[in-house]
Amino acid sequence: MRSIRNLFFLLTILFSHSLYAQLLDKEDESKLYAETKQLNQFFRRFNGEEDEKGERYYPKDKQYRNEKLRRKYIGMLFDAGNTGINADLKTQFAKDVLVKTSPVVLNFHGGSWFSEVHTTFAMNGKDEPVTLFMELEKDHEGTKWVISKVYANMFTPYFKRDTTRDGKFLHPLSH
Repeated sequence: MRSIRNLFFLLTILFSHSLYAQLLDKEDESKLYAETKQLNQFFRRFNGEEDEKGERYYPKDKQYRNEKLRRKYIGMLFDAGNTGINADLKTQFAKDVLVKTSPVVLNFHGGSWFSEVHTTFAMNGKDEPVTLFMELEKDHEGTKWVISKVYANMFTPYFKRDTTRDGKFLHPLSH
């Protein structure tokens, strides 16, 4: 299940600038600290709730949700390798998010977050592109990502028509 392992690896590096951070030498350690490696870390940095070394700020801390700190992090959270987002758009985004009267903060547990993951599966010895759509699901005291939909061209021949209309339907619970 190489692809599932790759999927979870991808989720843990979501919003990071690049994968090269793990290969940095000691003199570049400060850049490694600044890399965003996990989704919850992305949320905390976007909100100004942690420093570049991953130390949390809490509501009573002076730096908690500090506008200057947030401006710095929001700029760093963009994928530097993505040339599709120009500097003006990034600046406007920061202005919209950091409005003094009501700054925008993200709440991981409050909303309908989803993820679209582009991955590759091997089928009959051939690599096939697959898109996974994932949603959050409550799990006991926490939350987990679950696959809610899958799209792949390789499945098209099997789903050319609606089989529920002619009575050919296999219920998911009919093991």
